[in-house]
Amino acid sequence: MNEVDKLAAIVELLVSYHPSGLMILLGERPPLSAQQWASLVQSIQAVPDIERVDASVNIDGFFNQVAVGDSIISFIEKLGSWDVVVEAVQSFRRIFPSDWNLFVEHIRFVSNPLASRLHDSMLCRIASKYGVDAKTVTRRRKLVPVTIAREAIGGFQIALFGDF
Repeated sequence: MNEVDKLAAIVELLVSYHPSGLMILLGERPPLSAQQWASLVQSIQAVPDIERVDASVNIDGFFNQVAVGDSIISFIEKLGSWDVVVEAVQSFRRIFPSDWNLFVEHIRFVSNPLASRLHDSMLCRIASKYGVDAKTVTRRRKLVPVTIAREAIGGFQIALFGDF
């Protein structure tokens, strides 16, 4: 997996599973610590292995989770800091506001359990609102984290706009 794919996966993890993911991505809330990243990863993993005989606390699992959190933090630090990601997000939002809004609405509404089955799906509603088809909404939803990652790693926002 290349750096763009890794950062896109981190962005995806954050916006899909953290309750304040979008706010963190926009820099409105502080970035996650290594322990918070580890907890987030742990929260989406499958049920622990039921074949484990030891009834004590799973120390190996704990250290694996901490290692995951530390590796995410290390990867982000290799880019410079979380601020680099935030700058890329803000740049993307400013340059492609419709794509950003489509992305946010997809995260917010498409998996909403309250969506009525009697009416058009939320995906179709979003597509109609933006004058595109449902496949385009889904494709753009998947491309936004990748584009943000490319911006952050490639430094495009700095090259275009100078210092923030």
